[in-house]
Amino acid sequence: MLDSDGFTVWNRSSGCVSNESTVPSVLVRRMSAYPVVYRADTLKVDTGMCFHCQRVSGLLVLFCAAMFASGCGVQPQPLAADTVVMAGQIAVTLLLQPNPPRAGQPATLTFTLREDGQPLAADRTTVALVTDMPKMPMSLPDVTLRNTGNGQWQGPYTFAMAGGWKATLRVTPAAGKGGEATFVFDVGP
Repeated sequence: MLDSDGFTVWNRSSGCVSNESTVPSVLVRRMSAYPVVYRADTLKVDTGMCFHCQRVSGLLVLFCAAMFASGCGVQPQPLAADTVVMAGQIAVTLLLQPNPPRAGQPATLTFTLREDGQPLAADRTTVALVTDMPKMPMSLPDVTLRNTGNGQWQGPYTFAMAGGWKATLRVTPAAGKGGEATFVFDVGP
């Protein structure tokens, strides 16, 4: 409610703009888009919401920010160590250290390749690893893996952010048909 001087009467007891002039109030001077509430002890920007609505909306914003920061309360699940993905005729397993990995911290990816139950020999196999986030595709460089013997290839990697990731290993044996093995896993904050 505007008085004769262009002030809005603001109800101090409920925090709402009032049409009643009998309740204790302060005066709000309309200034551009955000009126300023003049009180004896503080200055406050009036957002157009009553005090109770401001408090509830503030708590809602804090709750949403906390949920976003914590990944909505969902903890990343570790990748099962016995997960086998076929790349053509080659069985591939992935061991993550730590499991699940953490964003911004180094992790070690170890792939084990077996054909007919036997480890693949390094001199007869070429591997290439590509990582990506399925929900946020990026152009990331291939990851360098080194052969550690017994059909295992290992390499360090630092995941840029938390969320769902995939690691695709392209396997090309000298003899036989290769393929791709894709592992999907979570990276924690």
